[in-house]
Amino acid sequence: MLKVQDFGKRNVVDISAESIDSFDGTLIFTGDDNIVRIGPKCLSNENLRFELGSCSVIETEGQTALDDMFVYGLRRAHLTIGSGSGFNGATRMLMHEPGRIQIGRGALFAGQIDVSISDMHSIIDIETKERINPPANIVLGDRVWVGQRSMILKGAQVGEGSIIGAMSAVSGQIPANSVSAGVPARPLRSGVTWRFDLVPWPGHTESDQVDPSTGAPYFQQARGLGRIARKTRSALGRLERAGRVLRHG
Repeated sequence: MLKVQDFGKRNVVDISAESIDSFDGTLIFTGDDNIVRIGPKCLSNENLRFELGSCSVIETEGQTALDDMFVYGLRRAHLTIGSGSGFNGATRMLMHEPGRIQIGRGALFAGQIDVSISDMHSIIDIETKERINPPANIVLGDRVWVGQRSMILKGAQVGEGSIIGAMSAVSGQIPANSVSAGVPARPLRSGVTWRFDLVPWPGHTESDQVDPSTGAPYFQQARGLGRIARKTRSALGRLERAGRVLRHG
């Protein structure tokens, strides 16, 4: 069950009755006028931690698995997570300044991922004395898959159905239905989608499976045995011809 520590006023926690027993972790309000809404059939473990300052909102739709998520919102921060999304391992949602992180439905996050709308410190132009690194909202469309140890940085806009490769840094626009990776992330392939289940690839047969006794794919062993058989037949043929020569002179 979610543990709530409220050090402010007028804070609201609204957890669906279908999630109360399966939603664990800690929620800390350090200020006032915050709202946390958790939809039906949501899951989390005891490592989940929400920390909200003031005038901030966290909203999750139904059937989301948040596991080890950490959310920090200092002031006027807004996080929304669509239904059917899953977060496998540690994920940090960081809003040190006013702004928004929006994650669509059916998203899939691996572990050790940071999502941050701010650089957390100011970069100042020496001549103008003005700050030049303001925060920017982050929007991920429906069914975005984010690989292990990636960073989704301020201003990132990721189109629906896209895949972000492991250890990437995303700070700009990523087109829908694409595979992107790198630092900074760049599209590598377009016109793709993804599925949760593993489906056969073109040309796949059952013989492509690995033999547990040798660790080698069956099709490689089959090819090797075929070569041995051909060599054996060739050698037997030569012996048979040599025997005829010896018999008939």
